[in-house]
Amino acid sequence: MRLTLMAKDSGSGEVGCPSVHREEDTGRLLFQGEGVDMAHLPNALPGEQAVVLDEVIVRDAVRALGWL
Repeated sequence: MRLTLMAKDSGSGEVGCPSVHREEDTGRLLFQGEGVDMAHLPNALPGEQAVVLDEVIVRDAVRALGWL
């Protein structure tokens, strides 16, 4: 899996999260962030996970992808 960092919280230093990565072979986006209790999501399926991302990280990733 080849990943390219698209956006990252500038306050998290060189490592850590939250961040958004792009999988180069498939174009899928991967989100790294603080985990969420899946009981809060009404339609979660077994094996799914959710993370929290600040709006600014998503916006930066969208810009990095050239969508804005």
